[in-house]
Amino acid sequence: MRALIVISGDTALEVCALLRARAIRIPDDLSLVTRDFSGVAEFWNPPLTVMRTDYNALSVSALDLLAHLVRGERPSADVAIPG
Repeated sequence: MRALIVISGDTALEVCALLRARAIRIPDDLSLVTRDFSGVAEFWNPPLTVMRTDYNALSVSALDLLAHLVRGERPSADVAIPG
């Protein structure tokens, strides 16, 4: 299985149209993965795979990292933010 990750939702729609013009079938030939853009992705045909970012968790982790850096501390580990 092959996948193409396109971050911008608008660009993902353009890529989808280009793939369709080249007879590349989504998701049969290629999965198209993009970030969630509510109100569009759930109705798109063919279906797209979307990643939903937890912006609250991302913000909390970023501020925690910044606080460590301001105090001159090194971050203890990488932080995984589920998508």
